[in-house]
Amino acid sequence: MEETIQSNENNVQEKNSTEQVIEEKPLDKKALKREKRYNKIRNHLFKENDIKYEGPLSYRYLRIFAWIFLAFGQIVLLNSLSESLLNQNALGPFGASALSILSSLSTPLFIIASFGMVLNKRRKVFDYILLYGLAYLGVGLGFIFFYLRYVNGLFVYLGVDKLPFITLFEGFLSDKVQVNVFADLFSFVLFHFFLNYTPNKFFKGKLLIVFRLFTLLPILFILTSYVLKILAATNQISMPFYIFPFLTTKSPIVFLVFVLADLWIKNREKWYLRLGASKEQYNEYLKTKRNSLHVSINLTIIILISILFDVLLLIIAVIYFTATNLPVEKFGDIAIDTFGVGQAITMLLTVPFIFLYSYKRKHKDTRIDLLIPIVGIALIVLVYVEGIYQFILEFLK
Repeated sequence: MEETIQSNENNVQEKNSTEQVIEEKPLDKKALKREKRYNKIRNHLFKENDIKYEGPLSYRYLRIFAWIFLAFGQIVLLNSLSESLLNQNALGPFGASALSILSSLSTPLFIIASFGMVLNKRRKVFDYILLYGLAYLGVGLGFIFFYLRYVNGLFVYLGVDKLPFITLFEGFLSDKVQVNVFADLFSFVLFHFFLNYTPNKFFKGKLLIVFRLFTLLPILFILTSYVLKILAATNQISMPFYIFPFLTTKSPIVFLVFVLADLWIKNREKWYLRLGASKEQYNEYLKTKRNSLHVSINLTIIILISILFDVLLLIIAVIYFTATNLPVEKFGDIAIDTFGVGQAITMLLTVPFIFLYSYKRKHKDTRIDLLIPIVGIALIVLVYVEGIYQFILEFLK
């Protein structure tokens, strides 16, 4: 009897389970494709075997290149002053152009190296805020001190300190001292901080969105610097000479490249967690060679897109100059120097560095890292000392 009752209950359960299976709706084709794609990404993400390729360059080498290229920029600046004041171009047209292009790589290389060290947990973002903030103020104040103490002092000694001459010279010099790359670096590191850092005491809960909105501050600073430089160059406003060393040096397009890269990495973490990865798994993935190469590939794609946009702006500028019959010799001064058109194109030269770079590489002895900025600053000081020495010799002739 008991066996008969048990058999009937099993039949009822099988019938109910069969009815439930029939009632379940099959997945549609879009859901199946999406799930298949997600599984493929999960398999890629959670692979145990890492790839073999790892770029030979570490953050240290990128910083060394960045300091050398920054010194090239000071050589170009001194050569430009020599050409304008003494009609002496020691570098020649080709040399000046080549060093100018290389000097434009200093800011991207500084950012990529810093970005990698933050990803690799080697340095905290607070370290870079302090480093680039002090460097920004130091370079800006250094230019002002150098001008007041030596240039203006020389004019007083020579008896040419009359106001009209000083005003004319400061106007000429203003676009020459826009070389404070640390203004760009400080702006980016602030953007990265407000985008990624989560405060422990303040701005908790719903107030976190207020903290994230502070990312607008460095963006506004970049845009304000850009607009002020354009208005001053086109003689629509008159700005004191002492403001120029504190303005950014790159066009907003260059800044946008790293903003997009930062946003991509931020959203990618959320996306991976949504796919089923834990926070610990994602942090382990960041340590892989595969992810290092993945970052290089995506940063290169963003740079190539920005270059296409910059080329489009360059074509528009050429068409505008042709249609308005503006002199061709003014194209470089207005379109390239003032509006920064074409600056993103030079970033194409950073692509080899990006693929040869691995943020995963570390060094056991980090004392050399402390010497790099000291040697870099000494190199720049040497450039100025030698440049001023040659300037004085030519001036005395």
